[in-house]
Amino acid sequence: MRTRDELLKEIENTWRELGYPEKPEKYMALTYDDSPTEYTEQLLNILDEKKVRATFFVVGSKVDSRPDLARMIRDRGHELANHSQSHPPMAEFSSADAEAQMRSCNEAIYKATAPEGAADAGGPLGPTESPVIPLLFRPPHLSKGPGLIEACIKMGFPLIEGILSYDYASGKNAGSIEAQVSAILDAAGNWKIALNHDPKSGNPANILAAAVLMIEGLRARGYYLVTASELLTLREIKPEPGKVYQDFAQ
Repeated sequence: MRTRDELLKEIENTWRELGYPEKPEKYMALTYDDSPTEYTEQLLNILDEKKVRATFFVVGSKVDSRPDLARMIRDRGHELANHSQSHPPMAEFSSADAEAQMRSCNEAIYKATAPEGAADAGGPLGPTESPVIPLLFRPPHLSKGPGLIEACIKMGFPLIEGILSYDYASGKNAGSIEAQVSAILDAAGNWKIALNHDPKSGNPANILAAAVLMIEGLRARGYYLVTASELLTLREIKPEPGKVYQDFAQ
């Protein structure tokens, strides 16, 4: 995890290269839910091309099926965060059941990103070799209840929400490229979080095209894009376990 000074130095060194007309002093986090899937690598390629780091709230069962893609997310500099093991609505869950979902997802991420034989390798591991222990949680369907909150407090997880792009939705214009992009750009603001989904969650071509336009549009408005944890670091917030964060403006 980069320190605030390291992030500010990086911004100082990259803003011209990224096409900002002046040094940005506004920040937003780009996040994606429900990975990994067969479309995740295409999304990662877009983020690479645009030189953006994002937070991926991954589903543990999908990580179990595609551990190589979880490692790819980590290796390309993005953040892996917890989105439960099997993506159930959790509003009515007991604390024990909610905790089980989060622990299983944590275990899937750790197992996927731990190098084989790491315990016997000796010496420190590099940043793209270290097994990931997620710092953040986003409840599936943004569904919350007392049991889930209690489990998050026990697990040390803040609950991260954000501005919905409605990229997963059906209905008139809901999943269109224009609707996705405008939903984020119209609600953009300093210290806010863009909540998007893996391309498989909706129309893959639309979500991938919207990712490009969203990044370009946010940059044109002067927002420097970072991961959710980096946004917390820049804001100098130590998140509270069990607290729901729609953004980090408070």
